[in-house]
Amino acid sequence: VQTCALPISRECPGHVLLETLDCVPQWVKAGHVIVSGFHSPLEQQVLRSVLRRKGRVVKVLARGMTDYRPIAEEREPLAVGRMLVITACPPEVHRITRETALARNRLVLALASEIVTPYVADGSPLAALLEEK
Repeated sequence: VQTCALPISRECPGHVLLETLDCVPQWVKAGHVIVSGFHSPLEQQVLRSVLRRKGRVVKVLARGMTDYRPIAEEREPLAVGRMLVITACPPEVHRITRETALARNRLVLALASEIVTPYVADGSPLAALLEEK
């Protein structure tokens, strides 16, 4: 199974959004599992698109699991095993910080057999993390 990391910077140009969403049907058809924090606006749109198409995802949280409540679109995919939610953080972490976001992104990259980065802002923590790889 191909696992595809999808880390995307928060501020993303509109054309990148459209190009990325155009790729979702191909990823789902190919059976790729999309691994991401699904935190940035584009990542959230990709999540909704993949789930609507009955694709598979791993959502990596940047906080503990104790207060995680799936949104309506996530309940059925979680119940049937098309979605997995994991975390890189201990249960007592309730807020996302720069450090927990970095830990999340490291785990996303570690789980992936392929890394797809539609947009990475220059000088961003994500850019620095990707340079480490």
